[in-house]
Amino acid sequence: SGPAAVSARTRRSLRQAGVRVSVRSGARGGALGLTQREREVVDLVDRGFTNMEIARRLGLGRPTVTRILESAMAKLGAERRTQLAGMSREV
Repeated sequence: SGPAAVSARTRRSLRQAGVRVSVRSGARGGALGLTQREREVVDLVDRGFTNMEIARRLGLGRPTVTRILESAMAKLGAERRTQLAGMSREV
């Protein structure tokens, strides 16, 4: 499943949880206001990769992956990494 599918499932999960979701599209912000890089990191978290594995795969430093992940979690309202992964898997 690609970033669009992850975004759709995440929006659905948030709506079911009573969170009002607005979808923004455009060059800088895709669905849910996540950047392309944030969507990539969320997808890799959903696939079970650690921050170090994500960093190696994307050619980033581990602190950068942590920062991107924290930003995506804040935008999605997730408090823990496991919540974020769970949000993207729910149908």
